Amino acid sequence: MSNRFIESDRSQPITLPGNLEGWLEGNDLAHFIVEVVEALDTRAIEAVYQGGGSAPYPPKMLLALLFYCYAQGIFSSRKIERATDALNPAGPCQYQHLPQTVVAAGGAPLCAAPADCPRPGDFETG
Repeated sequence: MSNRFIESDRSQPITLPGNLEGWLEGNDLAHFIVEVVEALDTRAIEAVYQGGGSAPYPPKMLLALLFYCYAQGIFSSRKIERATDALNPAGPCQYQHLPQTVVAAGGAPLCAAPADCPRPGDFETG
């Protein structure tokens, strides 16, 4: 993984018991989606990233998060953002959102405006 992206490590130790991967059953949809997305070739997306500003989230993590949330009927970018913030100490832990937190590798991407996200036509594939 390029060092230009925020590190996304689902096996990282956390302050709660166990690690992120251990929070869910082995056959959970979140694990399946992460496995499928990790096998995708995202080099075309990563290659067009120009840098600047804060480090971005890895494309594979964002794709997995979108796929999982869409499969769960969560389409709003603000709801996706809240769903990945299950570990926010300022708010209540929402156990129904733990899969999204696992998919997002413990991060809470700010998804303020989907219009800011790249569109499929923005990338040329060879």
